[in-house]
Amino acid sequence: MNRTITSTLIAITLTLECSGMAGAAPYATLAPIFAADARKDYATELKLLRPLVDKGDVDAQFALGFMYDNGTGVAQDYKEAARLYGLAAAQGDVSAQYNLGNMY
Repeated sequence: MNRTITSTLIAITLTLECSGMAGAAPYATLAPIFAADARKDYATELKLLRPLVDKGDVDAQFALGFMYDNGTGVAQDYKEAARLYGLAAAQGDVSAQYNLGNMY
């Protein structure tokens, strides 16, 4: 299981680095978020994501939207999830566009 999580995190990081996505947080910023999520330390994950969301980081907007959509570490709030997915979708995040479409 640990190897799967590590492989997934590496794949996500390489995708972000290679895609040159505008607004994507650098790995040094994302690593603690991934680690908090792996530990199911959602309070820390939330604390780390919020400033990135406020700066317009597309990946953070999607991640926090996902948390609100599923009630992971926060009270489930579809309105807030849709708002966050909408912010990320407007920046071209395909996963956010898909999830927002599913919500409608």
